[in-house]
Amino acid sequence: MPLDAACRVWDVFLRDGDTFLFNAALGILHLYQDELKDMDFISAAQFLTKLPEDLDPEALFKSISSITMTLDGMSFEELASCCELESTLDDDVTVRL
Repeated sequence: MPLDAACRVWDVFLRDGDTFLFNAALGILHLYQDELKDMDFISAAQFLTKLPEDLDPEALFKSISSITMTLDGMSFEELASCCELESTLDDDVTVRL
């Protein structure tokens, strides 16, 4: 990601936390969905590993702001707080709702 966009993403991540980072990832996928649809897996992975240098931060943040994460009227944060993580001996994690 170009430095100016990366700095803005980091700033908001530090302010808002993990939820924003997840929204940013979805916003990137949303922004480039037309290009990604035409790529095979390897090409898409390479593309997402190094985003175009001409990435417009304004377009990225507009795409990020269009992402809404709700389920049955509950926000992502409410859903996450309802989940109970249970660790087992083999370090697998089970999420219970």
